[in-house]
Amino acid sequence: PDTVSVGARVSALAPQGFLMQYAVASHHHNKIAAEGDGRIVTIDYASGGKAPLPDRVRERIQQLEGERLTAV
Repeated sequence: PDTVSVGARVSALAPQGFLMQYAVASHHHNKIAAEGDGRIVTIDYASGGKAPLPDRVRERIQQLEGERLTAV
């Protein structure tokens, strides 16, 4: 058995969403066991298309991630 730590962060902001990065670290092996990323896109369900990322969401991500963010 192993104990792991899981990390997630927003690494980039785009007009209609953001990029998440994930990592799983093994305590037993003292190294990263898995990494991944995912593009999160906001959708306008009425039109079925992409929608601008709401300002309140963008502002909160910027508060949490600070200077580490890049633009996509």
